[in-house]
Amino acid sequence: MTTATSADQVIQAATNLAPLIREYSDEAEQNLRLSTPVVDALTDAGVFRYLVPQSLGGGEGDPPGFYRMVEELGRVDGSTGWCGYVGSGGSFIGPNLSDEAAQPIWSDPRAVLAGGVFPFQPIVREAGGYRVNGQWSYVSGSTHATYLMASCILPSDESPGNEAQADPNLGFVVVPRDAAESPDTWDVLGLNGTGSHDVAIRSILVSELFTAQFRPGGPKGSHYQGQLYRFPFTGFFAQPMGAVALGIAQGAIDSVIDVAQSKVPVGGGARAPSTSARSSTSRLPRRSPRHRQRAPGSTKSCKRTGSWHKRAKSHSPRATCWHSPPLMPRRALARRSRSCTWPQEVRPTTTKARYRVPGATSTR
Repeated sequence: MTTATSADQVIQAATNLAPLIREYSDEAEQNLRLSTPVVDALTDAGVFRYLVPQSLGGGEGDPPGFYRMVEELGRVDGSTGWCGYVGSGGSFIGPNLSDEAAQPIWSDPRAVLAGGVFPFQPIVREAGGYRVNGQWSYVSGSTHATYLMASCILPSDESPGNEAQADPNLGFVVVPRDAAESPDTWDVLGLNGTGSHDVAIRSILVSELFTAQFRPGGPKGSHYQGQLYRFPFTGFFAQPMGAVALGIAQGAIDSVIDVAQSKVPVGGGARAPSTSARSSTSRLPRRSPRHRQRAPGSTKSCKRTGSWHKRAKSHSPRATCWHSPPLMPRRALARRSRSCTWPQEVRPTTTKARYRVPGATSTR
C-alpha cells in the first residue's frame, strides 16, 4: 500500500484515480455503493488512512491536505468524494479511543471506518460494557466499511469532577461491521453511490474499551499525541463537507466548459462554438471556481482550515475539545459555518448549468 503523507501526494493520488472512478461511477449509482475496484484503489492510495497516526500505519496528514483531497475526489465523482470524506474523516474519532481499541481497528491495513451520528441513542451500562440497541441514519460508506461508529448517550456519570463538563453524556461506540444490520433505506436521486443506508445494532454488548466520550480536554491514546489531534473534532469534520460540494461544483464547471468549446449551433453553418453556450458559461457564479487549472483547495475555506490548524498546534494539548471554545471563538465559529455553507450555495447553480447549457447534448 502506498500511503500519501503530504498534500501534494494526496492530490496526485486522487488525480491518478480519476479514470478508474469515472469508469465505475454509473455502476456505483446503480448498485447504491462504491464499486469494489474503486474502494480498493482508494485504500491502496492511502485515502482512508490519511489521518490515521503514523504509528498505526497511517499518513498523519494535515487538515488542508484532507480538504484538498476531498475536493479533488468530489470533482471527479460526488459519491466518491463524499465516501472519501467520511471514510478518512471518520478516523478522527481515534483520539478519544483507548489504545486497546485503536490498535485492533487499524491493524488491518484495509480498515475503513463509517459512522452514524444521528440520532444519538441511549445505551445501558452492564457488566462488561454497554448494551447497545438502536438504529442510525445516513451511514455513508457502510457497505464497504470494516468498523462502524455509532453516536450514543452514555449513562450519567455523577462522580466528582464531571458535573461541569459540556455535553458530558455524548459519546460513541465502535463495533465490527459484521455486528450490525443494514436495512435497505437508501432511495434517493443523488449521491446514490455513497450507500448511505441506515445501520441497526440489535442488543449487542460492547466492551467499555470500544466506548468513548466526547469531553473537553479528555485524555488521548498514546498514538494520538501529535499536533494534528489537537484540532477540534467538530471543526475538523464539518469543514470538508463544503469541500465535497466545491468539488462537485468544479466538476460541473469543467463539463460546461467542455460543452461551450465544442457545441455547435443547430441547423448547420460554421462549426464554431455555440454563442449561447459560451454566454451561459460567462454567467456562472462570480465567486465559483471557473478555471480548469485552479488548484484544488485554493479557496478561503481551505486557507481558513490551515490557519485554524496552526492555531490548534500553538495551544496546549488540553485546550482542544468537542466544541473547543478556547480554540475557536464565536467569530471564528461563524466564519467556519459560512465557509461550509457557501460551497453548498454554489453547487446547485453550477450543476443546473451542467444540464441547461448543453441542452439535448446532456441526454447523450
